[in-house]
Amino acid sequence: MNVFDLIQRHEACRLTPYRDSLGFWSVGWGHNCETTPISQAAADLIFKDDAVATIKLIGGILPFWSRLSDVRQAVLTDVAFNCGVHGLVGFRMMLTAIADGDFDRAATELLNSQAAALNSARYQELAEMLRRDTWPPT
Repeated sequence: MNVFDLIQRHEACRLTPYRDSLGFWSVGWGHNCETTPISQAAADLIFKDDAVATIKLIGGILPFWSRLSDVRQAVLTDVAFNCGVHGLVGFRMMLTAIADGDFDRAATELLNSQAAALNSARYQELAEMLRRDTWPPT
């Protein structure tokens, strides 16, 4: 046994936020979210886990997903990450255009969204990615 085993023996792992015995919001193995920031490594791990889960969800609901290029899948994943998977499904006209293979129209529909109005630079870049099927310059 080591210190990690000992702590885990006494702490429960909760995968959703909860209030601990002192009333602080905590998650995981007793990580106090109110007083202790997570590390960059933890944030990166959570991000990757969330991104993979998002990709799996999208692939399960969009019948044309597997026919899209990596770039266009990335655009839809980015939108879902920003708006939620249910939010992505709300982009009906864009998704219809993508299913039809009309990526110019899909880009226009994306730019006509409320999300694009709130984050113009992000959605301009995503629209260009849809149109051109290329990654943005780094």
